[in-house]
Amino acid sequence: MADIPITTTFVTTPAMVLRSYRACSRRGYVQRVAISTGLLLLGGGLCVAGARVPDGVATGTVLVLWGAGFFLLRERSVRRQLAPYLVGERKVTVTMTDTEYRTQGPDRATSRTWTTFRSVSRVGDFWVLRVSPQLAMSLPVAALDEQQTAAFLTLLREKGLDRAASGRRASEAGAA
Repeated sequence: MADIPITTTFVTTPAMVLRSYRACSRRGYVQRVAISTGLLLLGGGLCVAGARVPDGVATGTVLVLWGAGFFLLRERSVRRQLAPYLVGERKVTVTMTDTEYRTQGPDRATSRTWTTFRSVSRVGDFWVLRVSPQLAMSLPVAALDEQQTAAFLTLLREKGLDRAASGRRASEAGAA
C-alpha cells in the first residue's frame, strides 16, 4: 500500500503551462507542427521552382501562408483557452489519496476519483494523467520528491494506471 496521502505544492509559470499543454496534447501538437512544416516546405519549394512552373509562385505563396496560418491560428486558440493560467505564476496544491486526485489552485479546485483515469505516463517533465484521448491532467515530475514519487508509482501500480506496468501485465497474461 502506498504512503497515503501524498501532498505537494508547486508554482506554475506561463512557460510551464504551455509545456504541460504540449505534454498532455502531444499527438495533436506534433501533427500541427508536421502539417505546418509540410505546407511551408512544399510552398517554399514551389516558390523556388515557380520561375519554371506556371502559377508556381502563386501556389507556393498560398501554401506557405496556409502553413503559417494553420499553426498560428491553432496556437492562438490554445493560448485563449489557457489564458487564465498564462497571466503569471500560480500556486497549486495536489493531494492524492487512496480514492482520489485533488488539485487546489487560486481560483478553483478539482477532485477526480482514480477510476476516472485511463492511464498515467511520464511525458518529458510531466506525469500525464489521461482521462480520455482528448482530456488529460498533468503533474510536474519535479513537484514530487523521491519518497513521494515512489509512493505515487506504487499507487499507480495498485490502481492499474501505470502504463508500463499495465502493458507488462497484458503481455504476461497473453503469454500464459
